[in-house]
Amino acid sequence: MTSTQHRQHALLRGMAALLLQRPQPAGSDVGHTDQACRVLEYAMARLADPRRITPGGGSIAELLERNAISYRDVRTPNDLGNGTRSLLIVISQADGRLLAVHRQGGRTLIFDGHSDRPRPLDPQAQFQPIAYELYAALPWPLRSWTQLLGFALGRDLTPLLTLLVSALVVALFTLSIPLLTTVVVGTVLPRGAHQLLAETALMVLLIIVCSVIAQGFCSLANLRLESLLNLRLEAALWSHLMRLPLHTFESVGTADLIARVGAISQMRQLLSQGLLATGLGLLFSLTNLVLMLMLQAQLALVAAAFSAVSAVVMGVLVGRSSRLEAPLLQSRSRAGELALQAVTGLPQIRVSGSEPFVFARWACAVQALASLQRRSESLNQGLETLARVLTPLGQVVVFSAMLNLLHRSAATQALVGSSQLVATVVAFEAAYLAFNSQLAAVVIQAAASVARLKALWQGCRELIVAAPEASRQRGARCLELKGHFSVQNLQVRLPGAAEPLLVNLNLTIAAGSYTAITGPSGCGKTTLLRCLLGLLEPDAGVISIDGIDLRELALAPYRRQLGVVLQNAPLPSGSIAEVVRAGRSYSRDAIWTALDQAAIASDVERMPMQLETLIGEGGHGISGGQRQRLALARALLGQPRVLLLDEATSALDAPTQEAVSQTLARLPMTRIAIAHRIATLQSADQIVVIEHGTISERGNFSRLMQQAGGYLQRNPAAQAPQARGKDSAAER
Repeated sequence: MTSTQHRQHALLRGMAALLLQRPQPAGSDVGHTDQACRVLEYAMARLADPRRITPGGGSIAELLERNAISYRDVRTPNDLGNGTRSLLIVISQADGRLLAVHRQGGRTLIFDGHSDRPRPLDPQAQFQPIAYELYAALPWPLRSWTQLLGFALGRDLTPLLTLLVSALVVALFTLSIPLLTTVVVGTVLPRGAHQLLAETALMVLLIIVCSVIAQGFCSLANLRLESLLNLRLEAALWSHLMRLPLHTFESVGTADLIARVGAISQMRQLLSQGLLATGLGLLFSLTNLVLMLMLQAQLALVAAAFSAVSAVVMGVLVGRSSRLEAPLLQSRSRAGELALQAVTGLPQIRVSGSEPFVFARWACAVQALASLQRRSESLNQGLETLARVLTPLGQVVVFSAMLNLLHRSAATQALVGSSQLVATVVAFEAAYLAFNSQLAAVVIQAAASVARLKALWQGCRELIVAAPEASRQRGARCLELKGHFSVQNLQVRLPGAAEPLLVNLNLTIAAGSYTAITGPSGCGKTTLLRCLLGLLEPDAGVISIDGIDLRELALAPYRRQLGVVLQNAPLPSGSIAEVVRAGRSYSRDAIWTALDQAAIASDVERMPMQLETLIGEGGHGISGGQRQRLALARALLGQPRVLLLDEATSALDAPTQEAVSQTLARLPMTRIAIAHRIATLQSADQIVVIEHGTISERGNFSRLMQQAGGYLQRNPAAQAPQARGKDSAAER
């Protein structure tokens, strides 16, 4: 197996762990299905994601999963009627009805599904302690970043209009100062009107105070709009990522995947900050243009024309500089990928003496990145130099045009030397400098933001436009598992493979039985397990769970009823209790029971901090056998309906393996285990041997051992388990 395949398999295991170890959903049964559907339809319409809700019994979480609505359960706030918060679905304490609670026009409203309009929230109303916060889904299909921007803004334009109005007020206050300066210099001072001067000074002071207040309000409005955009985009994007099939992530390396996910966050920041700043800057520059037109229209047109030409030139240069964004992103991803490979594979690099080769590859990638960065920095420095040159050049053009106007206009010549002309020139010059600088900043920021958005979009487009898992779309069925599996004519071809890995495979697993799957390496055992988990969609054939096609099931509720231990299962960092609990709400007694079932309770009891013992990332600080048993305890916690194990005990010694096997044999659930060791095979009700893409043998242990030339007789692991136990990874 190549290093790329190893990396992809590691990524696959990590993503699978995220999908399979989700918290158990909370929520009571939906007693009023039609009423609940109307409430959810109203809530999604408020989130600018209108949809028809497919009814069905079960819990609220199942209703949300069935309709592919992203949510999280939260504690119902005590002060539900006060403050600004996201839309919540609460449950009435009196009759268990679903209610939608949201803020509108400074009031907290509640919608109960029985009337067409929401009503004010009753402060005396009582609700259950658990509520649900809903999130809008990305539009489908998503074709461009402009469509993403439209989704971020949503249908409620009140925050955006509030920001624009407050920014316009700030601009008007800013506009009034130069006008008052013109009046003071041109009229008040020459006349020596001290009382009028004092009144004007008081007016300026009031304008400054009001301007500061308006700027503060504008900043708050900007912050609120950014927060709303961030929440809406971030939740929708991450919900979309978590719903993608695993093969979407298999074609890229780990570092490249991290870079693409990071590109999504950068796009969100550009949409919420860069474009908002561009819009506000454009508004302020236009107010200064209006001031110049009020002071001297002809001169303002000349200044605006020069600034427009300058902005176009700078925009072109920024566009050329921004063409390097995509190569820079790719080069950074390549260098990061090599660095990650070197760090994760450092032991193998050391023992093989490959440090010079690895360093040379990394140095070449860094050199290419440095070359692109130098080109980008050179263009940026040239742009800054041009901006510094254009500002005084623009002043020269404006003064030249002013002299030309003075020379051509006899009426204006009469004003030469007058205080009114001086005031007009001073105010016009100040307005022009502000207009020119703001316009240049707007053009540079807009061109850079758009170019960077395009580059980031190309980088993460594959993830954003990918279709979610078919069983995660609307209308999927929720099922309470009994544990009966049926596989009919299954055929699977891995990407890039010339021949199918599994061909016309048929298998039946009775509910509550113990099935062991064995066979030579690479025969497709793990692939079959992935198909049963819904992680891999077969090319042909049908997988039925309790008589229902797996493609019709809602995958999240289905997987929550499974206990799964993948091969080389990754463990997150944290205490033993946190690792085993995996975000679910279980007592310490339940954790100890799961640890005892996994034959690791005695090991944890001997640790100084027991359940609070900290484990490093990837299980650092514990042995390979302990890591596998903790993963098994995590899968057993909560008594799942079905237990699926992929070489889950390969690192255990013989006595521990025997103890775990005896525990698994007594569990009242369907058990499916990929295994080679005799202790696992002996306790299985059914052993399935996969060879050449299909099932070559099936039966119990004694029957297969008596079969002449059978796989178990040819398998050394089944003949001498003690020798394998002595050489296990745990003892090494």
